[in-house]
Amino acid sequence: MNKKTQPIRPGPPATAMSPLTAFLIEMSGHMMISLAQNLRHQSMSLAEFATLALLMPGKPLRINDVAEALDHPLPAASRIVSSLVDRGLVERREDPDDRRAKALTLTAPGHALMNGLAVSLVDRVEASLAGMSGSATEALRPVFASLRQADGARPGGEPVAAANNLEHGSSEPATNAPRAPRSSRK
Repeated sequence: MNKKTQPIRPGPPATAMSPLTAFLIEMSGHMMISLAQNLRHQSMSLAEFATLALLMPGKPLRINDVAEALDHPLPAASRIVSSLVDRGLVERREDPDDRRAKALTLTAPGHALMNGLAVSLVDRVEASLAGMSGSATEALRPVFASLRQADGARPGGEPVAAANNLEHGSSEPATNAPRAPRSSRK
């Protein structure tokens, strides 16, 4: 366990759960199911997804940064990154600050895949919110709608090809590029 990871403390009994806590637990369940389905379709592990998510903001990272963030040993993080490089989702470049080190960045297909996963996840949250009730849900509906509108994401609920590919069993990732086979792991 690294210094960032803390053991989970037992919470109050379920009967004492606040509306917000109940909402967050239910919504996180919906999000995890959606993510698990999409990752399974992409033949991607949660650690690979987390690595791509770390690289999403666009700031290059070193393998040590990935290992620390994932709380994985360096060799395990290196295997995860190698798998993503082999699939064309991550690129290793010489670090401009240290020529001995490699900087990791998402490739265009890596960005497209993550954007497709994000659209699918937002759609799942939106659909889940529509079917939920409770004071926290009612309070969050207009906030979510406002965020969706501010984001400019698919006004009127028009389908997005990337999300449809991920949700409807397409054998292609959101980039429409062929998936590279997963590297074998021991």
